[in-house]
Amino acid sequence: MPSTPDEKPSSSRDNSSREASSPHPGHDDDSNTQEDAREDIIDWEGQHDPDNPKNFPLWRKWLITTTVCLVSFVVGLNSTSITAAALSINERFHVSDEHFPHSFWPVFAWNTAAGIVPMVALPLMESFGFRLYYLVGFRCVI
Repeated sequence: MPSTPDEKPSSSRDNSSREASSPHPGHDDDSNTQEDAREDIIDWEGQHDPDNPKNFPLWRKWLITTTVCLVSFVVGLNSTSITAAALSINERFHVSDEHFPHSFWPVFAWNTAAGIVPMVALPLMESFGFRLYYLVGFRCVI
């Protein structure tokens, strides 16, 4: 028996090196696998948890859905609206599309990036976390 609360019993002193590297001191690595798996599960606070999106009121579900649809529509409209005025913009700023389609390059670049960036960025976000990429993206927008 230890004489003070901070002192370990003599039988566990031979495991001190394993305890220092283990996330759960006092446990063997084999016994921690099931325990660690249970600790990593994030779940709702029961079937009627108000933070669970399935339990949101109908008005809130429709508000979220409408907002996402509206933002998707506005981004798509904004990214391609320049094509309607491409010839007028070329005349006004004396840009020629003879050798290279300068007036359609912004739309091509936007749509290509919108297709390729998620294929590269999303797997990296899953590996390294979302916060860094949101901060970098936010910084680029500013």
